[in-house]
Amino acid sequence: MNMLQEYFDYEKAKETLLYIANRLHGKDNDTYHVVKAIYFADKLQLTEHGHTICGDDHVAMDFGPVPSTVYDILKTVRGKSIAFRDDPELPEILTTFDNGTKYEGFRPLRNADLDFFSKSNIRNLDTAIDMVKGKSFQELVDMTHSERAWQMAWEKAEQHGSRSELIDRRELLMSLPEGEEMLEYMEA
Repeated sequence: MNMLQEYFDYEKAKETLLYIANRLHGKDNDTYHVVKAIYFADKLQLTEHGHTICGDDHVAMDFGPVPSTVYDILKTVRGKSIAFRDDPELPEILTTFDNGTKYEGFRPLRNADLDFFSKSNIRNLDTAIDMVKGKSFQELVDMTHSERAWQMAWEKAEQHGSRSELIDRRELLMSLPEGEEMLEYMEA
């Protein structure tokens, strides 16, 4: 098995969304802050353990990197996608509310099941949540647009005239401290 490929864990993704939604409040609790928290948590997890929190791929979009499938889950909760409409549990665990911004907030209807997470998952999620808390939309754009992996993928998207492009996991790894060594190990 190629260690750069991961299995997306849908149940863990839902628990991750609940974990974050329970910790971000007010204007910090919106699609943008949630997906950026996951992006930063995934980078931290990748740095420490060579894998992301729930195995999602990230795509470069106009306003920065986005965990692709998690974003589709959030769009389903917001009524903007039918991707996960067949999941009867989704509307029972997460709903939206008007948080005073142009993006809806997410109201968790229960706590996350912490049994889904390792200690490093929790630590990295908490660190990432702290990284996005209190940041404006533009501050988060600036933070993520400085990321080499996003820049390279976005350049490809623009060349193709596309609104998004998959961020190559190798590029994401190479943007990390000791990324080159990690990549060599994972491809061996």
